[in-house]
Amino acid sequence: RQRLAQEQSTIDSQATELLAVEMERGMKIEGTSDDAAKNSTDNIAARKQALEEQMTTVQIEIMKLETERENREKRIKDIELEEKKQRMRVNETRMLKEESERSKKTTLDDLTRGLLNYKALGLDFVDNGGLRFRFTQIDPDDPSREFSFLLVVNEEEKYDIVDCNPPIEATLLLDMLDTLNRNDDMNALVRRIRKTFKEHCL
Repeated sequence: RQRLAQEQSTIDSQATELLAVEMERGMKIEGTSDDAAKNSTDNIAARKQALEEQMTTVQIEIMKLETERENREKRIKDIELEEKKQRMRVNETRMLKEESERSKKTTLDDLTRGLLNYKALGLDFVDNGGLRFRFTQIDPDDPSREFSFLLVVNEEEKYDIVDCNPPIEATLLLDMLDTLNRNDDMNALVRRIRKTFKEHCL
């Protein structure tokens, strides 16, 4: 833009000089021949036309630069807006994850307290990278026989059952987990698994 301003200044200066020449020619025109006057007038007209063409070119360049500046500013605003949206999505995801972790911890803490009521049914549990549930008093032929499973929270922040002994059919186990992850009803899970273990002894 500085270069264009310099060119504009040069054009203005030349236009001023041209005007002065025209005025001077006007004063002296009476003392010149017709051919000389005509040639002088033609030269002045040619210079004036050249100056006007240069001014037009400069104006076009200025318009192009203005358009480029406006487009660049728009792109910057679009980028800033997208960055803001990305930050909001990151914060929302982080908050949801933290809320999920708090919810899972609260559920496990509540379970730890609530399952004390199952002691009479031969249920015990330990915190071992999750919760291990151990059942007795299930097999009528061997009341001390132990049935167990380990409940954990996986990388997807969902409950999962591993190390189940004796094994429970995979489709049935997946159905139990799906129900648990939908309603967080631990008591229902314990009752259902205990019932499944009991059926295993029949």
